Amino acid sequence: MNIKTTELALLWLMPSIAFGSIALLASYEIGADFNHHWLIESGIFLIVLLLLLAIYGLQQTTLSDIFFSKANIPLPSLSTDNPSVPSPLQSIEIQTSTNAISEMVSPTDEFISTCLHKSALIESDKRKKAELNKQRRTLILMEYTNAILTNHMKKSHLEIILKNVELFTVSPKANFIPIETDGSLGTADLRHFAWNIGKRLGYERITQAKFIKQCFPKEFMNCELPTIIRNLSDEVTSIIKIDKPDKGSYDFHWEAIGLVNPLEISSESSSKDST
Repeated sequence: MNIKTTELALLWLMPSIAFGSIALLASYEIGADFNHHWLIESGIFLIVLLLLLAIYGLQQTTLSDIFFSKANIPLPSLSTDNPSVPSPLQSIEIQTSTNAISEMVSPTDEFISTCLHKSALIESDKRKKAELNKQRRTLILMEYTNAILTNHMKKSHLEIILKNVELFTVSPKANFIPIETDGSLGTADLRHFAWNIGKRLGYERITQAKFIKQCFPKEFMNCELPTIIRNLSDEVTSIIKIDKPDKGSYDFHWEAIGLVNPLEISSESSSKDST
């Protein structure tokens, strides 16, 4: 590889790789607004890449014209005692070149800054929506717990199970405070309650079984964990019915299970916020 080939590689190959990365990032972030449609992302990638290459090529052409035009102008000989000190004309040329480079680079820097800023905004918006969705789901699960268990235990125990459910949504392996019912609910009711909650949280059956056994140790005194796991969603006669969530939703079928939703909070409002 001769000197010219090496210079060409340094001038175009390395910047092209950088421009390709920037174009890929821009296409991904902007394409997120269009559900990452491949055609839109491909178009954005090509537009950004060609734009950056055009700006870079214009910069190289402009700089080349500046330097070659300066080289063709005869410079007056200015003698200095110290050859290492640049002459006033050399200082003017250096300043002019620096300003030209700064003016040519600034559009690219501004574009990169805009892309990074938009990326940060998108990530921040995603985090806010995810957090809001978690809060909605927790409120729905706590409201369901209050509605389904309020007539089957003391008020003090109801407060504890509400706190247990809130903790269960964020830390399923935590140590939960044991309570008990007033005896009006059977183990089938509590198994169904655990499954209805755990299913909407996406937890495995063993996690659901450990939670309900730890919360109601008296009711499950004679029940082994494998038995609870096996019968979590069994279709037997019970006060608390199995309520299978719809796909992509964690709402309860309040009317079907004979309850009301006083808070009127649902996953549908979360979906509308995200669109």
